[in-house]
Amino acid sequence: MTPVEPSASMRAQRPDHLPEAIDATAEKLPFADQSFDASMATFTVHQWSDLKAGLSETRRVSRGPVLVLSCDPDELERSWLFDYAPEMIAVEASRYPAMQTIADHLGGTADPACLHRWFR
Repeated sequence: MTPVEPSASMRAQRPDHLPEAIDATAEKLPFADQSFDASMATFTVHQWSDLKAGLSETRRVSRGPVLVLSCDPDELERSWLFDYAPEMIAVEASRYPAMQTIADHLGGTADPACLHRWFR
């Protein structure tokens, strides 16, 4: 496992027993082509400055699958939290890219069978 973390404060908080995080961003990964068997982005794509570049880099450094764990902005209103904080959910939904946009940039399709949902 080779974690990437652009934030110095987040790298400083990383527990000692975990692998050291590389100071880099998704949009410009410091690894050779096909360096990894697979790659994963976990609740991060909404923070990238350039989604297409980040996903292209993630694909470039991976020999195999690319897993993106994110929120589906079209489904956030189904969350139990929407009943209590609809304004917050609306703001969060505006920050996340659509699942099909992510799939398009990776060169695939958003397979509904692969979309897991946690709702009430």
